[in-house]
Amino acid sequence: MQGQDIFITCSLDRSIKAWSIGADNKSLVQMLHAPIVAAPLSMRFTSPEFLIIGMENGAYNGWTLTSNTF
Repeated sequence: MQGQDIFITCSLDRSIKAWSIGADNKSLVQMLHAPIVAAPLSMRFTSPEFLIIGMENGAYNGWTLTSNTF
């Protein structure tokens, strides 16, 4: 999101998460969490706030980070 350093992770537990750097500059704070229907294989930003996620079942999802919606 604008003005913040954001880290995005995808996991075989079928979730996508967004993280920011904590106030201590040593930890990560979870900002957003989104469960998905299949394990993610790849992800790519098409804009600073929109992420495309490719999944093992051949489907894909788009995630709008600013509103936490698919």
